[in-house]
Amino acid sequence: MTQTLLDFFGPAGVLAQAWPGFEHRPGQVRMAEAVAQAIEAGSHLVIEGSTGIGKGYAYLIPALLAEQPVMVSTATKALQDQLSQKDLPALAEALGRPISVAVVKGRHTYACVLEWQKSRQLADANLALFSTAEDASAWIALDAWITEQEDSEGDGDLDHYSAPLSHTLRERVTVEQH
Repeated sequence: MTQTLLDFFGPAGVLAQAWPGFEHRPGQVRMAEAVAQAIEAGSHLVIEGSTGIGKGYAYLIPALLAEQPVMVSTATKALQDQLSQKDLPALAEALGRPISVAVVKGRHTYACVLEWQKSRQLADANLALFSTAEDASAWIALDAWITEQEDSEGDGDLDHYSAPLSHTLRERVTVEQH
């Protein structure tokens, strides 16, 4: 697989041809080789690398070459967005083939219909749902947005909601831990 990886990461490789200014980084190739070996062996791998080594491409290329489903877990939504919205589309273009991607986010990212309905019932019963006037006011807009999401079969991704949400408001419409 080393030759195949060099075909991608080498000075005259696929990435260098697709992206002017792409620079060959030996550390990136070593990381890609370790990832490829772990995938082939069916084992886990933990790698730490300095900034600028090109870690994303070093694990994405072997994953794509494996031609099997691969899950990449990120510590931040920012990195998740970078991979799904920038790096993978760029790799698909460089490789000249489509890449199928599914983004899965944590439970506090999506509005839960059950929790939303419970909060709606409390609000309709004029029970004190929120401790601040700001949250009470923000609830009206959030309730309308979730209703629209449900009617249009939206995904309820609160990251797509246009206003910032307080912790209290988010807790009222997302799944409980248990």
